[in-house]
Amino acid sequence: MNQAEVESDQTERNEDLKKRILAVILAGALFTGISIGSYPVYAKAPQLTFNYGAATDEEYIVLKELLADYTELTGIAVETVSREADVSVGSFSEMEKTYKKGQLCNLYPYMEKESPYSDSAAWGEELPDEIRDRLQVYKREIPGYPAARTVARIFCNEELFEKAGVELPGTWSEFMEVCEKFKEQGLSPFAFPESDAEDSAWQWLMKSLCNQMDSNLADLLDETEDRYVELAEACKGVDKGMLDFTQPQIQAALGCMKEFYNSCLQREKKLNTEESLEIFAGGNAAMVLAVNEDMERLEGDFSWRAVPIPVVTEDTSVYAAGTNVLAGGEAIRFYGVNASLIGNEEMLNAAVDFIRYMTSVEAQEKMAAEAGLLPSAKNAKLPEKMQDFQVAEEPLRMPYFTGLDEQNRNEIWECIGEYLTGKTELAALTEKLNQSCQTAAQRIREENGWTLVNNYGMPTTGECTKCEP
Repeated sequence: MNQAEVESDQTERNEDLKKRILAVILAGALFTGISIGSYPVYAKAPQLTFNYGAATDEEYIVLKELLADYTELTGIAVETVSREADVSVGSFSEMEKTYKKGQLCNLYPYMEKESPYSDSAAWGEELPDEIRDRLQVYKREIPGYPAARTVARIFCNEELFEKAGVELPGTWSEFMEVCEKFKEQGLSPFAFPESDAEDSAWQWLMKSLCNQMDSNLADLLDETEDRYVELAEACKGVDKGMLDFTQPQIQAALGCMKEFYNSCLQREKKLNTEESLEIFAGGNAAMVLAVNEDMERLEGDFSWRAVPIPVVTEDTSVYAAGTNVLAGGEAIRFYGVNASLIGNEEMLNAAVDFIRYMTSVEAQEKMAAEAGLLPSAKNAKLPEKMQDFQVAEEPLRMPYFTGLDEQNRNEIWECIGEYLTGKTELAALTEKLNQSCQTAAQRIREENGWTLVNNYGMPTTGECTKCEP
């Protein structure tokens, strides 16, 4: 689909949306001040304040257009402010901290209801499973609704690939062969950030490799059967000796990482994330591991493609599952509602309605086409320039190398760095990793009051804390 077709399709969607909402408004015209379906109809529309936070110039341009469209559709005026607001945008960690302070509303009850901007039975059904399922754990509480997501890809300089006479790699063995051919021709295969624990690329790569060779370990750790291994389950797994870095499948993933490190990188010094992106954008490396938000800055005097982390197959490891595992994929931006609106039903409903509009397929497609934000709505169509970021991989179930907490993550990074540079052998590495995780699990258990008796704060058999009471 070219840009003209994208714009035409977007216009048709916007007109259809306006017609659907207008029909709801007209249906309730005789009943001002009540709700028709899930769309509020007001005798006098509320005025909302909105803190969008830091954004690019392109985002602000699209934002102004969306706010104008929303006011035209609903009569609700939305003023953007740089202070505390009725509706705000932030990361999940920011939203979670603010929610725990009692300053944000719980959006879970609204997730289960329909939205006038969607044909789905419930608003929450607009989200991909891997995002929706991880919004709330054990409790019916959601501090914010996802607005955009991030996906990591290996960006490939097509001109350098053509010069080297190689194809884009699909499997890990093909990836290694491609890197060797680049080196044979004196070309730098990969710009890889490794100077700090904050550099995300090493985590994306390690987590993808380990999840590709999981051998059902995530199934054993996932007691709540929601497909994902959360912090409490990981801590319990460490304490019970189930999450053990001496396990052969984890060692196989570490072996792949060392193979990549020794064979694919050419470096005079350790790079940070900014330096890696600059080297790739300058045409001085064939590949770099980055996220969709980096797309615009990686535009150089060459064309590129973005491919998933290669799939590990049986010719590489007997533990290979043979399926790609998503690197990144989580929501990075969330809408939240100020808890001060609780008790003011009209304002609260208006705030939720505004978020439903901003997270609708139509609004997110506009943000994607004009500002490059990857939608959180699963049915949103991506513009041509973002087609490489369509998610088709399996979700990441166990964040092996994220660390149980920040201290553990930093220790993991230091240990792996020593292993990759040959300062530590594999046996010593896994022993250090186990010790670090055991200490972290004990630290987290004591901080949260988790014990085997209270099942680390998780539901016991027969409890269903995700169901309606």
